[in-house]
Amino acid sequence: MTIECNPSVFNSLAYSLGLSNKYAFYDILSFDSEILSLTRRPSYALVFLYPHSKGCEELFESIFSSPSKSALSQSFPDDDRNHTAEENRGVFKLTQTIRNSCGMTALIHILSNLAPFPEQNDTKAQTDEKKTEGTCGSTRDKSRDNSDENFILPSSLLEMYLDKARLLSTDRARGDLLQTISDVEIVYDAALNHGTSTQPELGVDPAHSFICFVPDQEGRVWVMTAGEGGKGCIGRLESGEDMLSERVLDLGVRRLLNVVMKEGKMGVGCLTLGPNSTP
Repeated sequence: MTIECNPSVFNSLAYSLGLSNKYAFYDILSFDSEILSLTRRPSYALVFLYPHSKGCEELFESIFSSPSKSALSQSFPDDDRNHTAEENRGVFKLTQTIRNSCGMTALIHILSNLAPFPEQNDTKAQTDEKKTEGTCGSTRDKSRDNSDENFILPSSLLEMYLDKARLLSTDRARGDLLQTISDVEIVYDAALNHGTSTQPELGVDPAHSFICFVPDQEGRVWVMTAGEGGKGCIGRLESGEDMLSERVLDLGVRRLLNVVMKEGKMGVGCLTLGPNSTP
């Protein structure tokens, strides 16, 4: 069963997994600046649904094999697919092992990496930001580490999963662990009931996949797919930016949109995670 690109569906699943009701997913109906100005902000992360195509896969390959990875060599010296437990405290990634669950995988990638946005009040911090503009350089953001803002509820299903998953050394092992938790299947099936789309027949390729765009605790913006090794850094948030800022959209979402439009594909969708208007 495939999940629908629908705020009601994603909110149901996110809250069941352990997201605080202070936050919620909302539809992005257009990436036009005027429309985006009406959207709940800040945008902490994006879920993106795209149609399968050669162009999209080539774009992901260019991101995942980008020289920008070399800029992360001090933080991530090993292959991205096989971090040690210590390194996994930074950026959390799992490989999808449950069929047609790329939507849930994208959601878990977001919830497991969420961090408060930095408040750049330090002149030196602002100078360092400029030095790493458009790169994945690591300028440490202490304001993220010291915040008491909690996205994930204590003792929730997701927190219990992450406590075990972060100790594992490979993306696939973390995916395999998720598959063993029966409660995950229960909440996933319940979330499907909030959707209105007709499910494809068993065994039929849905021809679309979910990915996410999410910043880590140091403000580096990552694009993550559900596949093995599907993780790449596309830049850094600057002071005052969120995931719907013009420059940040140009780094990732709009690049993907341009490929989809050029190939004449249909079926794109996007959700943003922001403050809940009715907690």
